[in-house]
Amino acid sequence: MIIGTPSKVEDVIKYADFTQKVSPVELVDESTLDEEPNSDDLQGLMDGNIKLNTSDLHVLPADTSVFKCVGHIYKIDDDLISSQFLVINKEHAINVTAGDVVVSAQSHGFIEKVVRVNETLDMVFMETELERCTENSTWTHRFKPRVPDSPSDDDVVCTGGDNSYGLIITEPDGEQQQISVNDSIIGRSSNPFIAKVIESHVTGDFLLIEVLPVLSVINGTAVTVVSLEQLHKEHRRHKRDIYEKTKRFRKSHRAKNKFSTFTMYADFIVSMGVFTDRDQNGVEFITDALFGLEMIGEVIYNVDVQIGIEDR
Repeated sequence: MIIGTPSKVEDVIKYADFTQKVSPVELVDESTLDEEPNSDDLQGLMDGNIKLNTSDLHVLPADTSVFKCVGHIYKIDDDLISSQFLVINKEHAINVTAGDVVVSAQSHGFIEKVVRVNETLDMVFMETELERCTENSTWTHRFKPRVPDSPSDDDVVCTGGDNSYGLIITEPDGEQQQISVNDSIIGRSSNPFIAKVIESHVTGDFLLIEVLPVLSVINGTAVTVVSLEQLHKEHRRHKRDIYEKTKRFRKSHRAKNKFSTFTMYADFIVSMGVFTDRDQNGVEFITDALFGLEMIGEVIYNVDVQIGIEDR
């Protein structure tokens, strides 16, 4: 274990080689992120206060274990759109079709593949990597649901790297000692969800439902980052296929006042860098810094008015 403190930009510059050409690396792989749904929308759909106009709604029972798996990456114009798979044992399968909406107040962890196991006398350390599922993925055993803060879940789970990698620290028992490299287990915990179905398949003992997260429900319409009609198999990409000199990421925000409700979707494009020089003693110092932020998005009001905004 290494204990440290955050370093300043000047500290990093001391050890940087600005003559070396390197490729930009994403600090976080966005396809691995698991954002929590809007709590008002989730509760409204579950208790029936919010109705959907054109989509069939499926509310999963509390006793149904639902696991998540990183899905496909689609390149739509200049954007990369990530899907997820909901993984359910087929004995609890639901009949869904493209465009349906599935909601649940809980899910039970991400499927991860074990890449290394180290054991000590009283601890087991399992290094993992998030699995990337396809419609043909299957497993030969049942998964143990991860329920944080429950008496049965006392593992320590950490994430690292670009968020694709994990470390599970647990006490040795008969079940843990049977886990080996390349086994699939439930690693990090996962959030509740509101998800729109892209397609579904039964493979082996599991139902796999590929979905897009629902960003908001506006006037009975479940809004996703792109329409399902834009997702084509020929648009799929693999992890790290595409790099950009600028970083683009999408966030949504919903706010209310006593007059209206609105949801904002925005793409933020960030560019950053520093310029350096050396003083008379050869010590490197920063002469200037560059930071650029571009935001392109839209605001959707609950009166079904859409206003495009661009802020530079």
